[in-house]
Amino acid sequence: MNRILVSLVLSALTLTSCAANVEPTAQSQPISLEKLLGLSEEDISSSLQAVCPDLVSIISTFDAGAATQQATELDLIFDEREALKYLTETNLPDSFGSIEVSTSIKKLTDALVDDLVDSSSFDSSAYLEGEVAEAISRAKAQLQDRAIAECEVGDALSSLSVADESLQRVRNLASQAPWSPEGFNEVGNLAWRWSKPSDNVYCDEFNSCYVMFVVSRDGCPGGFRVDVEAVSGTGGERLAKVWASRKFLAPQKETFIEIPTLSASSVGQFLDIRCAGDDAPRFETDFGVQVEQAYFFMPGAVRNPNLTVESLSCADYGIIGSTVRVEIRNSGSQAVEADVAIAYLNSEGTVIGQAGNWATVFPDTVTRINVRTPSDIFSFSDCKISYLTELGE
Repeated sequence: MNRILVSLVLSALTLTSCAANVEPTAQSQPISLEKLLGLSEEDISSSLQAVCPDLVSIISTFDAGAATQQATELDLIFDEREALKYLTETNLPDSFGSIEVSTSIKKLTDALVDDLVDSSSFDSSAYLEGEVAEAISRAKAQLQDRAIAECEVGDALSSLSVADESLQRVRNLASQAPWSPEGFNEVGNLAWRWSKPSDNVYCDEFNSCYVMFVVSRDGCPGGFRVDVEAVSGTGGERLAKVWASRKFLAPQKETFIEIPTLSASSVGQFLDIRCAGDDAPRFETDFGVQVEQAYFFMPGAVRNPNLTVESLSCADYGIIGSTVRVEIRNSGSQAVEADVAIAYLNSEGTVIGQAGNWATVFPDTVTRINVRTPSDIFSFSDCKISYLTELGE
């Protein structure tokens, strides 16, 4: 009997001990704001009103009215170049303040919730730790929204947010804008366009030339080179590859370069433009003409029996950048535009390149035409006339 009684007592003690160590279980209802803070709805509103002066002070540091006016202008911009120009010329702030204000309001209301929870009589021991943390997070979000509404700063914050969204949209547009001026064709670090009559630029170095405007995003400290294919203005036949180079180009500095032509009637077609690099560590101010081997005279040109070669001087051969001198006689009674091409020969008599030039030759006179040796012909043994014609229309 005594053994049975002792066993029952021990069982009762064990059950009591187990009951004392039971962990709190999840509650069926979430913790309410009033319960968490231990305050009535009226007391919560009073606590929010106490922080309104600080909240108003925060938002008043930004001009919501000016932000609204600026957003109206930004909303009219839809072009990448226009966006870049507007941002460059307008002194806009990094932000109109919506993020800064929202962050400050959150810090203010979060601190308020933490203070109220610390002073609350709420017993968290009956709840799981995650339930309490979730209730506090929910309370902070609720009080942030209520503070904006009850302190009447919602309209101002909305204006700042709309302005910041418009500003970011225009900045995204500007980031997609070409870096070069309008009308230019970008090729990596360089951009180019042909000259227009309104540019008022003319050939100074050559009797006839193509004029190209060039700009570099980052500059070409070692110089740059432009390659152009000259084609006939009538049939589009390939006439020559012509090129010109400069020994320096500053960043974002627009300039123009003259590229020699074989004929005033030829048309230039862009081939390539590049800064000095691994293939050419440095470019000098130079130019060159490489006549297509298949043509002995230019399409559109005609042979004129009144034009004859008086003399040809290849005396400067072997010197890079030398000039071949041709003297042309016009036995006729009319001035004509004489076009001459020079073929450069190696020691075996093989043509290794050609170059040309043209000039107006007056009646019964001898005119000297200088033909610059292309810089890519490092040496040659002799030269000869490839063709001598009168330029056609």
